[in-house]
This record gives sequence, C-alpha cells and structure tokens, in this order.
Amino acid sequence: MTAVEAEPGSRRLPALAGPEAHRRRLGGASLVDLLRRAWLPLGLLATALALKGIEARGALLYPDGYQYLLMARGISEHLRPVVQLGRGGELFVPNADAALKPLFPAAVALVHLGASWATAARLVTVGAGGAAIALCGLVAARLTSSKALGAFAGLVVLLDPTERYWAAFSSPDQLGQALMLGAVLAILTGRHRVGGALAGFALFARPELGLLLLAGAVALLVTAKHRHASLGFLTAALTVIGLVLAVLRPPLQLGLGEVSIAIAGSVAAAAVAVLAPPRAGVAAGIAGLAFAIAHG
Repeated sequence: MTAVEAEPGSRRLPALAGPEAHRRRLGGASLVDLLRRAWLPLGLLATALALKGIEARGALLYPDGYQYLLMARGISEHLRPVVQLGRGGELFVPNADAALKPLFPAAVALVHLGASWATAARLVTVGAGGAAIALCGLVAARLTSSKALGAFAGLVVLLDPTERYWAAFSSPDQLGQALMLGAVLAILTGRHRVGGALAGFALFARPELGLLLLAGAVALLVTAKHRHASLGFLTAALTVIGLVLAVLRPPLQLGLGEVSIAIAGSVAAAAVAVLAPPRAGVAAGIAGLAFAIAHG
C-alpha cells in the first residue's frame, strides 16, 4: 500500500491509493462485510427465485389470467387496459375485479418488450414472489431483531404448501404482497413517504392490502406522535394513486355503497390494530380471522 505524503506546511491530506482508497470510499466496508450484512435478503431471494421458477405453471391457467394478458396488451398498445379483439371485433373491458388491478398487467406489458406475453407474466410473478419472500424475512428480522428468525419466517412462507400452489400461477397476488411488505419495511425504517408510495402501488395490485395500509395511516392521524409521518405517508400514497389513475385510466365502475363499506371496515380494523392495546388488537385480529374462515 502506497500513500502520497503531504508536504511540510501543506494543508493537503495524504492521498490513499490502491485497495485502501477503495475501502475508504465504501465507508470502511469490504465486500465480505457487505455480504455478511446482506446474506438474509440475498439468500432468501435466490432460494425463492429458484423454487418459484421451477414451479411456475403459466399465465392462462389462473382464472383471470386471460384478462390480465389482454389488459397488458391494451396497455402496451395505447396505455389503457382495454383492447379491441381483432379488426372489427368487440372492445374487451375487464371485469370489476381485474379492472381494480391494472399494475400487474402494466408490469407484464413492460417485460413483454423482451419476452412473449405468457413468459412476461411468469417472469413478473416469479420476480415478485421472490421479492415478497425476501421482504418477509427482512420485516420479521426487523421486528424481532434476529436475522435467524427472519430467515425462519421467510422459509415458512416459502415452504407453505398452499402458498406455493397458488403462487405458482401468474397473477397479481405476489406483486401485491411484495409491495405491501416493502411498504411495511419502509415504515419500520422511518421512510414513510417511500412506504406511502409503495402502498399506493399495492392498491392497484391487491386492493385490500393497499386499502388496509392507507386506513392504518388514517387511524394514526389522531395521535400527535405519528401525525407528521402519517401525513407524509398519505401524501405520497395519494399522489401515486392519482398518477396511476391518470396514466392507465382503468375502467372502474364501483358502487358508492360497496366502496363506503370497504373503507369504513378498513378504517375500523386499522384503528383497532394501531390504537388499541396489543392484547385487544390481537384478539380482534383472531376474531376477524375466525369469522372470515367460517364464512369463506
């Protein structure tokens, strides 16, 4: 290792050369150090991508798969998830459920630039699924302060038979989960505006997940401690929502009654989760889960 010595009386600092200079530029962290810190997300991501890539079943086997591919074709042609079925054919308009999820078709249309429609749908699903597993591990590690427990949480989700079966179909589910977990991780690390932006995108992949995140921010507005962060979260989320609606213009036809019930229910659930004592929140969550299972 060599160094250029400073001249007597000069204010110039010694200039480092070689590996030491590169190490200083990285803030004293070597490649080994970086890998040691990032082994959890990288390991989970690589394992999840490999497993989900092997198990991928395709785009048209999912009940609404054909709708998402047609929406993607419409977005690629004129930036709107509707398309004319052949010359002189009828105008395809997705049903209400698919129209609420234009982000997955938009991602498929983007990846389609270098792949077929079905392959693009598989790639988006596999990539989002791998990201969801890695983010699940990071969120669990952040909450428990244990990378071992984070790895365990990610592997539990990855190896769950039901999760693996449904995640193998090309659908918006994995994309919505990845965006939701990314929003939660951003909130846990103090990046509230980033979390809000991801929640806004999640609303157009899995609406129920995005709606719960937004409702949680609304519920936290009543507490002075979290008001500033909640306003930043909501501002970023609503900005993203407005941009997606303006750019993609999905054909949404929602009844005011259904939307009102969904919003009111989400705000009530979020209020219990973030404002009630932990035991009350857990009890309410278990009761809601039991109710959903009994009527599912």
